[in-house]
Amino acid sequence: MKETTGLSKVHKWTFFLGLVLLALSYIGRYGAFGALRPMGLTTVFICPILGLVGLGFSIRNRSLVFGLLNFIQIFSFFIVMWIGYHL
Repeated sequence: MKETTGLSKVHKWTFFLGLVLLALSYIGRYGAFGALRPMGLTTVFICPILGLVGLGFSIRNRSLVFGLLNFIQIFSFFIVMWIGYHL
C-alpha cells in the first residue's frame, strides 16, 4: 500500500490554487495596486511561481496530467493575452 504524505498532493493543490486565484482576479478587475491590476499580478507573478512548484512536485511524483497542467499554468500570461486578443 502506498503511503500518502503531505507532499504527495502538492502538485494538485498548486494547480487548483492557481486556477482559483486566476478566476478571482478575473472577477475583481480593479485593484489597489496602481498600474498593476489583479489579473496582471496573478498571471505575471503568482501563476508561474505556483506552476513551477507544482511542476517540480509532479515530476517527483510522476504525475503526467498535473505536470502538463502546471506547465500550462506557467504560461498563463500569454494564454490570457491570446484569449483577450481573439475575443
